[in-house]
Amino acid sequence: MSTYKSRNEVPDHEKWDLTDLYANVQEWQKDMDESYSLADKLIQYDGAIKDGSSLLSFLKTQEELSFILRKAFAYTMFLTDIDTRDSHAQKLSAKTTQLGVKVSESTAFFMPFLLSLDEETLRDFISQEKELEYFEDELWKSFRFKDHVLTKEKEELLSQLGESFQAPSDTFNMLNNADIQFGYITNEDGERVQLTRGMYSKLIEDEDREKRQEAYKAYYKPYVELNNTIATALSAEVKTNATLAKVRKYESALQKALFADNIEQTVYDQLIQSAKTNIEPLHEYARLRKDKLGVDELRQYDLNAPIVPGVKAEIPYEEAYETMLEALQPLGDDYIELLKEFKEKRFIDVRETPAKRSGAYNMGVYGVHPFVLLNHHDDLNSLFTLVHEMGHAFIVITQANTSHKLQQVTVFLSLK
Repeated sequence: MSTYKSRNEVPDHEKWDLTDLYANVQEWQKDMDESYSLADKLIQYDGAIKDGSSLLSFLKTQEELSFILRKAFAYTMFLTDIDTRDSHAQKLSAKTTQLGVKVSESTAFFMPFLLSLDEETLRDFISQEKELEYFEDELWKSFRFKDHVLTKEKEELLSQLGESFQAPSDTFNMLNNADIQFGYITNEDGERVQLTRGMYSKLIEDEDREKRQEAYKAYYKPYVELNNTIATALSAEVKTNATLAKVRKYESALQKALFADNIEQTVYDQLIQSAKTNIEPLHEYARLRKDKLGVDELRQYDLNAPIVPGVKAEIPYEEAYETMLEALQPLGDDYIELLKEFKEKRFIDVRETPAKRSGAYNMGVYGVHPFVLLNHHDDLNSLFTLVHEMGHAFIVITQANTSHKLQQVTVFLSLK
């Protein structure tokens, strides 16, 4: 596995090309300035939407702003994620967060206004302007939220508190990605070295149980030491969710979380119950693993150990990509060519480097292309993750010529 002490050591072809978003920070700032101008323009619609024409004008301005804001947000998010310790990136990210609060304040009046209309008035507005048909479905769906939208003044207040509500999550993310310091392990040369996430992913699959145990303890050492801080951040997040649910008159934070996607709580409950009801095969697998490994007690650090001795799947990134292309060939040449393009055009940020955000994700930026973050460790799990994220990215790229609204897929549906 390739190990990098600095992002500068990573080959360019394995790093994002963020100039696809902005050539430089100055270009990003131009979009930020434009966003503030549009936000000020949106405020002027408060009390001024009297007919279909003014409604259409507001919605088109709001959508224009959302395109620019998402692009600007993505740029600072990516800069922060590739190095969570970068103070310059943090500063830019804070600016986009402040802009997001400004935009929320500028549009806080709209939902209370929309839900104050009777259905006949809204139908009349839509009939006046053909272009409103593009927004019609979203407008009618908004009426589902009628019981949970507050007065204009209260909506404005919640918008102003948006940055504060994000604090618990921001605190943990900074702790988990920028400040975390793992314990030390003994390497193959007998030297004591500090553990990294990449090293852990390898050692936890080692045949030597003592090495696995040592790596496990070193990995979770900082989390144990910081358990009070982490618990406090979690408690604050739970209280924030519960409070917002109560303020918006939901029965629970769970109901609030499911409501936007129009998912009944019974569906959620059935998923949980189904997992519990059918968990015995997992228990049986654990018993078989314990027997195969010959251990008295199966511990957490035994769950990834190879059951078959002598098997170590070292799969370099280039090989992993070719394996994926070969496996997906039945989907057709067009599909394969698009996947090749993702790699050639640097849509993927591949390697783990110090302070890079952990895990993996795909984020599509409307009008640009998908951006995929990986922490590839040249192993089988990394291959699986690569294929998974490429599936999400492929959906984004194939929707490039469709309406922005049709590209919005909920997490619940994307996991089906």
